[in-house]
Amino acid sequence: MPFEQDLHKRHLFALLSALTKAFPEKLAFKGGTCAYLFYHLPRFSFDLDFDVIKAFKEEDLDVFQRIMSDNGEVKDFHDKEFTIFGLFDYGKGYPNIKIELNKRVWKNNVYKIDWFLGAPL
Repeated sequence: MPFEQDLHKRHLFALLSALTKAFPEKLAFKGGTCAYLFYHLPRFSFDLDFDVIKAFKEEDLDVFQRIMSDNGEVKDFHDKEFTIFGLFDYGKGYPNIKIELNKRVWKNNVYKIDWFLGAPL
């Protein structure tokens, strides 16, 4: 089955939008997909990377898992010491989407708020 970039983008955008709306001011979007969307990086990225800027609670982890399961299958999920990791599958034969939330807080990080599909990110 050939890779369908538009289908993959739709799933990336749906997950990004849902996470942004569920966790306003708790997540900072970063990485290759961020560079692709906001800075027009000329290569396509397959995953979503965030910094956690306000600590996640147990109910936040449940919401995160529910967002993934509402949109496809959760193939893997781990709340590790420094990261929250989710692996999302939207269909047999398609690439998985890795979602990684870095829990380390860096005092010198500066984040710029931008808008994505009607939500601050």
